[in-house]
Amino acid sequence: MDRLKNQRQSQNNILSDASDLYKDTKDIHSKIKGIFDELIDERDSETTKYTSGVTQWSVKGRQFSPSGQTSKSLPAGWYKFTWNGYMSVPEMMDIRNDELIRLPMPEYDSVLADMKMFWESEENFRKFRFPYKRGILLYGRPGTGKSGLVRLVCDELIKKHDGVIFNVDESSLGTFEVIFSLLREIDPKRKVICVLEDVDNISRYGGSSTARLLNILDGNLRFDNILFLATTNFPQALLESISNRPSRFDRRYEVGTPSPEARKVYISTKFKELSEEEVDKVVKLTNGFTIDALKELVLSVYVMGYDLTDTVNELERLFTYSGKVGDDLSRFKGDSKEKMSLRDSFDNDLIR
Repeated sequence: MDRLKNQRQSQNNILSDASDLYKDTKDIHSKIKGIFDELIDERDSETTKYTSGVTQWSVKGRQFSPSGQTSKSLPAGWYKFTWNGYMSVPEMMDIRNDELIRLPMPEYDSVLADMKMFWESEENFRKFRFPYKRGILLYGRPGTGKSGLVRLVCDELIKKHDGVIFNVDESSLGTFEVIFSLLREIDPKRKVICVLEDVDNISRYGGSSTARLLNILDGNLRFDNILFLATTNFPQALLESISNRPSRFDRRYEVGTPSPEARKVYISTKFKELSEEEVDKVVKLTNGFTIDALKELVLSVYVMGYDLTDTVNELERLFTYSGKVGDDLSRFKGDSKEKMSLRDSFDNDLIR
């Protein structure tokens, strides 16, 4: 009797365990199914996102290809070149121009006036059968505000002429040639600025990049309705074939350190938290300082709490003109009796 009772108890236990196992298995199955359902939904959602961009057909002869959103022209703005998986294409850059400051400096006025005259002279360029292009080179010691001046010039073109800016470096020279050629097919009258910051990095050692740059500047590839705007901290490092050919850079402007008036405008505009007395004190102590040095002074003294006099002395040691950038600038400006070649000048600078 006891044996039979034990057997039944054992069977009940087995059935109970089997029931629990079935429930657990069912729960696991339900969870796995839920995970798979989520993955399928996510996949379907991504597929929908991918295909939802196709809104029309592009036409080439008798061929029709699905296409996403299109634009008849590039929106006015500043562009760099990026790889989209198939080719390098223009990508609009997020440039904030709300803090641009037009400093009371003669080089700022000259460059902006030169640009204005150029964009208003298309008829005369056509009349005398000149390529409608212009080259401007900004040079000077690092931190003097060349990039800020470039942004002012570009901002004028975008706002007043609905223009397009291309930011070009050594790696994107070839892409720029291709994209500009396509731009002229699509939008032949669009005004364009090609920005070549630190152009000496492209042309310093010659080679294929220099040859390509020269072709672009010469307009051999039908570059038209375009302003080339280049900057360099080391003009003596540029090859003469670039720096001393007016057809490549028609005007060269040295951007110097800001005057007391310019420093006051910059500091009072950029750092509105400073009192007039603090601004005047900084202006008085910063003769010969670059824009970058002024930024660092305000940061060190008024943000981080360093002593003003100690900071001025430290920045004078770091930023005061060492003479290297200006070596042979008289030759570069064209008023030296004995003109040293740019290559010799650059090699001598390296030897120092």
